[in-house]
Amino acid sequence: MGGAVKAKAQGEGPEAADQLRGIGQSKACVAAYRLAGYTVTTTDIALGNVTATLVPPKSRRTLCQEKAENSCNHSAVIAMIKQSIPVGTPAFNNLCSNGSIQVTFDSTVLGVNNEKTKDGKCMASVACTKSPVVCTCPSGWAGNTGPGANTTDGRCKKLACQPNQVMPAPANGTVIGTAPPATGTSSTSWGFSWGNAFYAWGTAANGGAPTCTGGQWTGYQ
Repeated sequence: MGGAVKAKAQGEGPEAADQLRGIGQSKACVAAYRLAGYTVTTTDIALGNVTATLVPPKSRRTLCQEKAENSCNHSAVIAMIKQSIPVGTPAFNNLCSNGSIQVTFDSTVLGVNNEKTKDGKCMASVACTKSPVVCTCPSGWAGNTGPGANTTDGRCKKLACQPNQVMPAPANGTVIGTAPPATGTSSTSWGFSWGNAFYAWGTAANGGAPTCTGGQWTGYQ
């Protein structure tokens, strides 16, 4: 008696049939990524073989979509992002601050009948460069990281009193008091001890807050 036997794989329809067709086969996976009117197509996403050991079994279309999502940081995608978002624009500053951006894509399994998935979304990571921060302390205050008024850690200090009349002196760097940090500084205490002297950290309240420049996003890495 003639006739065909219809096999089922995790349901009915094209997805189920594709699961059966895909077992043991390898097809090319292509993804078209889009952002702000730009599109880039990658052709080197390795789909690999669909095997019966996957639980549950996945179709080539599903695997291709997953591969496309996981390839969001492909060099071609990052190049597209850099082209579509120029350096110095507000969108560029937002991108650098966030460190990533959402990209849309569609993926296709190339074969006898190209099998296109639904659109997907993924997050691409982008690294940017910043101009160095240079902080200068007010007159009468010294930078914390070296001689002179410049300081690379945003902290200024000033001798408050010397000598300490009570011995033995506390260990160098002993924290004195607490105070909120000044703008652009990381100081979280009133000051510290060093040798037989006490030093104060500069704040807006005591006139010792530094003036800092730099720290702007300057380009892509």
